[in-house]
Amino acid sequence: MKMRKILATLAAAAVACTAMAVSAFAEITNANGEGPDAGRVILDVFAEGYDINEIYGIEVTFTGEIEGLYGAIIGQDATNSWNTLLEFGDDKDTTIGEGVLTVLKDAPVFDTTSEWAKFVVADWGAPNVVEVAIVLLDVDGNPIELSADEPTDEPTDEPTDEPADEPADEPTDEPAEDEPTEEEPSDDNVQTGAEAGLALAAIALAGAAVVATKKQK
Repeated sequence: MKMRKILATLAAAAVACTAMAVSAFAEITNANGEGPDAGRVILDVFAEGYDINEIYGIEVTFTGEIEGLYGAIIGQDATNSWNTLLEFGDDKDTTIGEGVLTVLKDAPVFDTTSEWAKFVVADWGAPNVVEVAIVLLDVDGNPIELSADEPTDEPTDEPTDEPADEPADEPTDEPAEDEPTEEEPSDDNVQTGAEAGLALAAIALAGAAVVATKKQK
């Protein structure tokens, strides 16, 4: 009989533990944590391009089923791996209120000599389903803008209707073939030819005269 009571007590305890485990975490729809941080929102300061020296605070906005939500905003760096910046909940000094929680320090949140730093937003108020938005704040409590990440409109070369320049014909090294041309005879050539003809005629007449003289003798 005692054994049955013990087993029943153990079973009830197991059911209670299971219920607690199920309700241990709220569902953050945009959670990006891994490993031990699974189900949490992580903001890596250096990976996102922030200057660690300029971060004096953080503003976290919860949207969705925020009633009864509780948890913590944590800062982590090489010096302090779990720096609880704010705990919120119905039994804490800070309640979830309208869903906007702000932390602003008198000095930079992180050790400025640290080579890594990140914010962790964790909540445990099941069965809440929420989304988390994070804004980092400067020394005056103003949002830190990452102007370097904003895309700039670069001018693009618009196509024109002008025809492209066609390549000019390149000269070749082959010499052009000279076509023979008919040259007209000059006056000098004509005169020389005539004189040569007269000389030949005179020689022929002289020869004929010699032959005739010999016959007469």
